[in-house]
Amino acid sequence: MQRLWLTLTVGILAISLTACGGKASFNEKAIKQIAVQSVSEMAAGEYDKVHDRMSPSYAAKMPAENLKQAWDLVTFTAGAYAQQKGVEAEPKDGKAVVTVTSEYTSKEVVAKLTFNTHKQIENIWLSYGKVVEQPLANTEKFEEIRVEVGHTANKLSGKLTLPKGIEKPPVVVMVQGSGSTDMDETVGKAANKPFRDIAHGLAEQGIATIRFNKRYFTYPEEAENHVNSLTVEDEIMKDATGAIELAETDTRVDNSRIYLLGHSIGGMLAPKLAYDNQTVDGIISLAGSLRGMEDILFDQNLAVIQASDSSESEKLKQTKQLQRELERIKELTNADAKKSAKLFGQPASYWVSLNNAKGLLFVHDLTIPMLVLQGDADFQILVGKDFQSWRDALKNKENVTYWVYGGLNHLFMPTAGAKDITDYNVPGHVEQKVIDDIANWVHTH
Repeated sequence: MQRLWLTLTVGILAISLTACGGKASFNEKAIKQIAVQSVSEMAAGEYDKVHDRMSPSYAAKMPAENLKQAWDLVTFTAGAYAQQKGVEAEPKDGKAVVTVTSEYTSKEVVAKLTFNTHKQIENIWLSYGKVVEQPLANTEKFEEIRVEVGHTANKLSGKLTLPKGIEKPPVVVMVQGSGSTDMDETVGKAANKPFRDIAHGLAEQGIATIRFNKRYFTYPEEAENHVNSLTVEDEIMKDATGAIELAETDTRVDNSRIYLLGHSIGGMLAPKLAYDNQTVDGIISLAGSLRGMEDILFDQNLAVIQASDSSESEKLKQTKQLQRELERIKELTNADAKKSAKLFGQPASYWVSLNNAKGLLFVHDLTIPMLVLQGDADFQILVGKDFQSWRDALKNKENVTYWVYGGLNHLFMPTAGAKDITDYNVPGHVEQKVIDDIANWVHTH
């Protein structure tokens, strides 16, 4: 989820809203300096230094490697680090809580560090702050206009990218992959922006696009409030439908030529979205799959287990646990949606909703053209299994176009060779041929 607890103690909070116990004295200036330094070190990847400042009990529960994973998870879609914006301290429960706000290029990251009277860190809490509004592009060939989409009163900021000199161009609605991402699908320490690349590239070739921030990127508290009842409809599909409805009514685009582009899980959901929205004239899947998400996560986790330094017996044990999780997901029915047990980190409600939205249930009923794209260096979505799932399912359909790109990763950028998410930390742009192929396909369909 978008808010991550690093404390491993039992209970909701290591600190409460009202003071209790004896009074404690803190040197506010000193602990602020320690907190700011600790956050700077986490941003620089110096987790061992932060670990050394922890109390013995917290250090035992929070190894430096776990701290790294937590920090990477929270900052992965926040963009590139920009600056620290502020620091505040307050006493709570005989301890001191220091809040350090850091600005990244897409969003603020908030770190709350709890200190004991020995100036040791007893808890770290990471969350998101304000969304950083991105500037509007305006070039000789296209302009960007702010729009809003969303299925609730809490609207989502988006952009209509409009080519200049073309009256009512075709429009592509863009749906991101997994995770809490902005409209540019900003990812990695390099703040790569594949959706911005595609939107600008298509506009230069006479095609409009609509892209928007994801709901839990903008409103992480909504995910927290429904942590045991999350669904893919609330996370993605209702807002994507709202963007399609905008494309249907906006007088600046051709409302009769609406295409849906989905990346990763967005591509997986594209058949269902097109089935539900009959105005969609074609779907474009980038690194999508017709396999179940549970099968994809099983393969990803299995690869991690097999590549680990664990003993063979430990690997076997972990693999069996993984297999049991997979089987439990496949056994879920609609009646299980209210169960609170987590499977692969998500509640039963999420898996039930994904099962009901699987592309295989809808893709055969679609008569619209489809474009299926895949990079052969993608370690998350596999050519042999996921790309092939489209070919196997649609072998009797003639209006499907397939492209595989050599050397491109999950972002459709040239790979640096890493078979993990560090590959996305290398600055890059979506390969021009990918954009050209999408543009040519839209213009001819």
